[in-house]
Amino acid sequence: MLLSRKYYLHCFNLHPKIGARTLQKIDRRIEDFEALWRRKIALDQVKLNENICSLIKEVVNQFSPDEEKLKLDKNSINLTYCKDKNYPQLLREIPDYPPILYYLGEINNSLVNIAIVGSRKYSTYGKMATEKIASDLVNSGINIVSGLALGIDAIAHREAVKKNRPTWAVLGCGVDNIYPSSHIQLARKIIASKGAIMSEFPPGMPSFSYNFPIRNRIIAGLSIATLVTEGMAKSGSLITARCALDYNREVLTIPHSIFSAGGEGPHNLIKIGARLITSADDILGELNLEKKIKQQKAKIELCETPLEQDIIQALENENCHINELFKKVKCDLSTLSSTLTMLEIKGMVKNIGGNIFTKI
Repeated sequence: MLLSRKYYLHCFNLHPKIGARTLQKIDRRIEDFEALWRRKIALDQVKLNENICSLIKEVVNQFSPDEEKLKLDKNSINLTYCKDKNYPQLLREIPDYPPILYYLGEINNSLVNIAIVGSRKYSTYGKMATEKIASDLVNSGINIVSGLALGIDAIAHREAVKKNRPTWAVLGCGVDNIYPSSHIQLARKIIASKGAIMSEFPPGMPSFSYNFPIRNRIIAGLSIATLVTEGMAKSGSLITARCALDYNREVLTIPHSIFSAGGEGPHNLIKIGARLITSADDILGELNLEKKIKQQKAKIELCETPLEQDIIQALENENCHINELFKKVKCDLSTLSSTLTMLEIKGMVKNIGGNIFTKI
């Protein structure tokens, strides 16, 4: 059985000298990875420079795609490729997108994503403002994206899991190495709430300090807008904001006292054109999200039972054979079959042949 491209790319991603840009080049220039591993491709025929070809040889000699896939499966680590149905669409649009993402939990591409970032050392005001805005955004159907860090990030994530709503946490290390370790329980709650823990870094990667600025572009790339609620003039959250600006995404922030150290970052962002907001309603209005969220909720309301909702969510990111659906939803096979028939009648799913279903 042929392996998917993503498992070959995973092997390249394991090499410490291969980053996202190099991985993009390898993905674009090499069509048949299986032939490469079987030594049926001469690298001098591939339009890549000598340094990259040398790295490719090292990877092919060192790693077995089949064995590396088994390791991922053993640890229940999911992998999505930039051309897969469940790869985040907005992330694919940035120039330095990661060709593969590792994740635990679920990636639902129907969600509207807004990043909320800020200081690890937060003020009472920053905490209250983040809790209020994040809570109201979650209630409006927004998916919060952040970095699982101490402080503002964790506060934003917690507002989602309190309501059993999805939220995405992007790590600066492998998904099998939750950092900080004090947030392991929060990570578990995120997964239980049908959210996702994700990273471009391979399993086993420690939380090196230089990984976090790299990680911040993913947070910005996943989101239609980035909200900075608090941060010093040189805080990491401003790196995320700058990435968002580079990607032509909106940057939002809130006002602070002129005597507040945590207000330095937001005030500097306002000076360069960030939108000043004071509520979730401001965000929804500024980004014209009301209509999109209503359409999203209308689709969900068409589902009359929890099982119908579970099936639609399972098909959100990929087509599934009925046996795969059976493993994902909690019901017997006859009930699943009859429910699929009802969803077909409603025009929400379609059997595209061989009992493989897709969401319409």
